[in-house]
Amino acid sequence: MAQKSRYLLDILQDAETALNLKPEELGKLLLDYLDGSQEIRLESFTSYRGLFEMIDSSYKLSEDRKREMRRRYPRDRDEAVLCALMEGWQWLIVERLVAPRPEMEREVRVGGVVPYFVTRLGKLTRKASH
Repeated sequence: MAQKSRYLLDILQDAETALNLKPEELGKLLLDYLDGSQEIRLESFTSYRGLFEMIDSSYKLSEDRKREMRRRYPRDRDEAVLCALMEGWQWLIVERLVAPRPEMEREVRVGGVVPYFVTRLGKLTRKASH
């Protein structure tokens, strides 16, 4: 398995790569990216703030790295990339590879955020693909 990247955008190479992948290909990529996650917050990779804000405002990235990331992911492609990732996420849900955590109702009432987890089937699928 490839080394896990800190940022999902590093795995996708560029906006065109993300947009050319089928939903199931993006879903499998997301499943690999989520490897070992006990709790998944959807907005961390399907919202502008979660995915692209780190390019524009992260203090952890050098200015050169920010420019390089924005070259690969121009602002005018942000929404299209987010929509493609949501298609991949929905594929994971439909295939039952991720599911809402059992405490979902309480979480939604308190913070409005639904946490997910990789299901047993998702873990088996990930293992079988490596």
